Amino acid sequence: MLSTWLFTKFKGKCIGTDSFGNKYFIERPLLAKHLRKTARRWVIYQGMSEASKVPAAWHGWLHGTTDEVPKVEVQPHPWEKSHLPNLTGTVHAYQPNPQDSASVNNLPYYQSWESSKLRDDSSES
Repeated sequence: MLSTWLFTKFKGKCIGTDSFGNKYFIERPLLAKHLRKTARRWVIYQGMSEASKVPAAWHGWLHGTTDEVPKVEVQPHPWEKSHLPNLTGTVHAYQPNPQDSASVNNLPYYQSWESSKLRDDSSES
């Protein structure tokens, strides 16, 4: 974190901020011109580093798809849901219901793996 802060302080220029509070930076032109064709672009996240919090317009700018800096936040459509972070590995992660999948899709009963079962299987070998 300290190295990112130092790099940003000495070589970065703040270009803008999005609705999540993420700040977007570009490498100062004089430094980038001598080293590479294009200047580096990066984001410093507000709060936890969550790549899915980067809006589409800023994603395009970060990856060099467009050189135009997003000026106005795009208003979401009424049918769009608000952002949810990646829930994988948390208690809120998706868990399929075995009874629903078996009855609807005519599939065999689903049973999720548990780490204790994996350890038991490996010790039997």
